[in-house]
Amino acid sequence: MDTVQVSYPRCSSCKVHQGFYNGYKAVQNFVNAQVTYLLGKYPEAPIYITGHSLGGALASIAATELQATFGRVELVYTTGQPRVGNANYGAHITNNFQYFRLVHYADLVPHCPASGVIMAFKHGGTEVWYTENMQQYKICKSEDSSCANSIGMMFRTTKDHSLVTYYLTLPALVAGLRT
Repeated sequence: MDTVQVSYPRCSSCKVHQGFYNGYKAVQNFVNAQVTYLLGKYPEAPIYITGHSLGGALASIAATELQATFGRVELVYTTGQPRVGNANYGAHITNNFQYFRLVHYADLVPHCPASGVIMAFKHGGTEVWYTENMQQYKICKSEDSSCANSIGMMFRTTKDHSLVTYYLTLPALVAGLRT
């Protein structure tokens, strides 16, 4: 797994995963053009950003980029998102956005890349950790040891990473978090 971190210019001492950053830069002009078009038609429309897995990682970077370009991002919801950057990047996300990361019980992907000492990757935002049956959730700070990080490495699985499972619960969660 390629886990090279590169400097991220939108926040102080931030580093992000090189592949995720290059992935966003590859689609950035298209995204900006689409947002420009939509805001031209609906100037008061809120900007919501969402993504699953790799899309969640790209959504993380998109939030900061779109905020810088358009001056606003109302909400960010990701599901099964891998870690994107270092602790400074995680703090930037937490401090600048209403940002919710949904994690299904023992989903392996949110624990990647590793959160070790060398090139430590850390999540930002608020973690919404669902139980195994997706019937209840717990709201946690990022990297909270009582939520997704409470599942030992040997018990993490890709079976809990299903896009369908995540998105079947999203409307109810969004309604609950916005109240």
